[in-house]
Amino acid sequence: MAYAVKVPMGRCLIFCVVVALWGSAEALVDSDASLSSAITGAVDGAVIHLRAGRYRAPIVLEKEIHLVGDGEVRIDPSEPLPAKWGPAPEIGAGVWKSSLEQKPYELMVDGKIVAALREDRVQTEGDWHWKTLLAKGPPRSGFTQIRALWLWREAEKTAYVTLGGADPSGRTWSWMPTGAPALHFKGARGATVRGLAFAGAFEAVRFDSGARGCVLRDCTLASFSHHGIILDGGAHSNLIVSNAIQRGSYESWVPAATNKEEIKREYEVWQIHKLCGYFDRMGITLQAAGAGNRILSNFIRETFDGINVTVHVVETLAKPLIGDGEGRDTEIAWNTVEDVRDSGIEIGGGAINLHVHDNVFRRTHGGFRFKLPRIGPVYIHHNLLEDDRGFNFWFSMDASTASGYIYQNTIVGHREALVLHTLAPGGSPGIGIPRWHFLNNLIVTDRGYFTDQSKGAIPVNFTSRNNVVVGGRPPWKEGEGNERDCRYVDGVKLGPYFAPDPASAAIGAGLVLSRYLDGKPLPGCEMGTFTGAAPSAGARP
Repeated sequence: MAYAVKVPMGRCLIFCVVVALWGSAEALVDSDASLSSAITGAVDGAVIHLRAGRYRAPIVLEKEIHLVGDGEVRIDPSEPLPAKWGPAPEIGAGVWKSSLEQKPYELMVDGKIVAALREDRVQTEGDWHWKTLLAKGPPRSGFTQIRALWLWREAEKTAYVTLGGADPSGRTWSWMPTGAPALHFKGARGATVRGLAFAGAFEAVRFDSGARGCVLRDCTLASFSHHGIILDGGAHSNLIVSNAIQRGSYESWVPAATNKEEIKREYEVWQIHKLCGYFDRMGITLQAAGAGNRILSNFIRETFDGINVTVHVVETLAKPLIGDGEGRDTEIAWNTVEDVRDSGIEIGGGAINLHVHDNVFRRTHGGFRFKLPRIGPVYIHHNLLEDDRGFNFWFSMDASTASGYIYQNTIVGHREALVLHTLAPGGSPGIGIPRWHFLNNLIVTDRGYFTDQSKGAIPVNFTSRNNVVVGGRPPWKEGEGNERDCRYVDGVKLGPYFAPDPASAAIGAGLVLSRYLDGKPLPGCEMGTFTGAAPSAGARP
């Protein structure tokens, strides 16, 4: 059955009149055509059930429609690639080519996305020239990490590929013929989507044109090229909850060892995209989004940035904010972000009343990356940063003009808990984070608390209170910095979920934060949220 309207018994006449005048209130669909008809004819509040199967046409929601997946529902707009691969020895051994009349948005092999080179960015002779990359792979890792590459040559109408020397002819190839999102909340109010899987799209899900009060829940993002989920164009008051997000690329995602050389080899995957391709690939991006969006209880892995809350064009004080109110009252909580090639979360733009709490960031190249939050306040608390592969809290920017509070977090890993860095030659009196507070954090890392990566160029002008740090001593000279009541200890025994042992120095070491903001509590630290005379350091009691 392609399309059916469910009519409650006893209401047939009235309901049919409503359908005739206003469209369908509830529908069951099993094809692209029936889904399109159901959406076109639906009234506000209509519920559309999608039967199990694959749907190829992108979905656009412009009104209050509720889509529900009944079984294994897959939205996948990719198509088989009409390629006939032949060797390209003029480029190098193991490189293959095929004529294609249309440039693909992305290529996939066996359902996995292959890293793309952008022709205009790989023309410099040397290790990163396109011919060298196709023939040999990146200079440190070859094809052990990136595994495959492709390039479109416009003048030749030809695609070149390499699978590290393997013949591509016996593999299943598909492509993305369009950059349209698989699901588009286009100005809709109150629309919801639950229980769908998305694959083979340039963007999996997009909210824009002022989409308001929409919900994406219990969905799976199995493969996408650029953004898993993006909120743009003033989309506000939307809820992204309990989704599983993975980029689905062909690259190797086995976490590297923590030694420096292995991390550099692994990092070449990011470099291929950032230096030679189409830039970052993000799990969830809030870019020019409106107020009140919530990102809750999602599982994000194997992307570049897990969550991005910034606009790259305002990462310097020389450029004004696009809109002061963008991103106000955003909440990011209870998410897990792991095995990402770049930042677990990036924070910039206005960052007005931004709350990031109770998240887990595991095996990230940088847990928190700050790209010039301007206004604030920013509240970052009760997060766990575990087994870092690069940085934990990393500020690399002009002086942040925002007020920020980083408190009650646990950092268990290798690099320093907090790193400041500037690209300004010789530093600047304006560099630093003078309005930021680092409070009640538990730091169990190989390299301690703090590093000025610019070697003394940055003033130690942030506030540090009641942090518990394993190893070493205060990282600044006597009288430098603004530190009080921090504990530097030989060790802290950790129990389940990284909670400190009851006999450890972290217990009761914290500052009472229920009156820290001019007599008012920091969020999550209201009276009654801890026992004893004072809270313990860290994210777990």
